[in-house]
Amino acid sequence: MGCDIHAMIEVRTSDWAEDNPDHWYWYNAGDPMIARNYGIFAILAGVRNYENFTPISPPRGRPSASDVKTSPSGAGMRYTDSEVVEHSLSWVTLAELKAYPIDGVRSERYEGDGLKESWTTLIERVEAAKKLYAQPSATDEDVRMLFWFDS
Repeated sequence: MGCDIHAMIEVRTSDWAEDNPDHWYWYNAGDPMIARNYGIFAILAGVRNYENFTPISPPRGRPSASDVKTSPSGAGMRYTDSEVVEHSLSWVTLAELKAYPIDGVRSERYEGDGLKESWTTLIERVEAAKKLYAQPSATDEDVRMLFWFDS
């Protein structure tokens, strides 16, 4: 049985005209549509890390502030009677995605899977959400992707 990723992009934004941090919140900016690629999973959170890639971070759990619609319970996370079926809930900022040294990643296993191309596509999709939904003053730290895995 394979492992899939589920993800949502969040953009820190405000309904207020001024850039007052007291009025900021995280807005659900959509699903980046990540296909099954264990190289990407390994880089994001060390999941299915068969090549011992350095992950951006071990799973961090849910961020302290999040759009309720993208919380695991609100975005399709499944439960059995005693446990969550999905695992490794985490998040990364657009800044962290861009900073990862993907050009230095070498792997025979993932060469045919287009790891670098998949990584570039992921960044482009998160950047598109920033362009569409973020305040003009937003930085790459104001855009993040929440994700979790099944199996």
